[in-house]
Amino acid sequence: MKKMKIGLSTAAVLLFALAAISSVMAYTGSIDCLTPASCVTSDTINLSGPGSTTVATFWLYATNAPIGTTIHYYVCPSSAATCSSPSGSDNGWSWTFTPTSGMTGTGSPCTGTSCEGNGVGSPSALSLSITAPSTVTSTNAHEELTIYACSSTGSSYTCNSLFQGVASLTIASNVPQFALGLGLAITIGLVGLVLVKKRATPKLASTAGITAAA
Repeated sequence: MKKMKIGLSTAAVLLFALAAISSVMAYTGSIDCLTPASCVTSDTINLSGPGSTTVATFWLYATNAPIGTTIHYYVCPSSAATCSSPSGSDNGWSWTFTPTSGMTGTGSPCTGTSCEGNGVGSPSALSLSITAPSTVTSTNAHEELTIYACSSTGSSYTCNSLFQGVASLTIASNVPQFALGLGLAITIGLVGLVLVKKRATPKLASTAGITAAA
């Protein structure tokens, strides 16, 4: 009985030690936007009109993952409970993140930590291509996507039920109901129509005066 208690105690200690090691080894980091400017300043991507496409670039930086660690990338609507693909569609929007995976590296502008993207790692460029709905309404003019960087070791299970989250970033995408040029043309057309209508409308007071004089 005493030996069994000692065995159980030893097992408990080992499990605690393994949990502590896993916690220490959990990889963390940050994802940051490089282009366009609106994404850099406010994590927002503004598309020009229905059906338009914009490409944004990113990098994974300040991660404690060792150099050469394989990172997997996934993108899903922010409302999704799980994420299992680097590409997808939702409410008329569609997107693709490339590459689907890569390896961390080091070098300028990444110093003291491992990074991926922005010229560092392999491959050294990370991008998200996003396309707006072909028909835009008040219900689909806005979309929020979350980019996940995951590995075999991390802080939580978020990717494809296989990989653990290292870092994530939520991006807001917006699109006007009409393309900029079309919206301007419609506005000019409406103003012109009003002016023509005003010119074509007779001045009733003047007409009445002429009739009375006759």
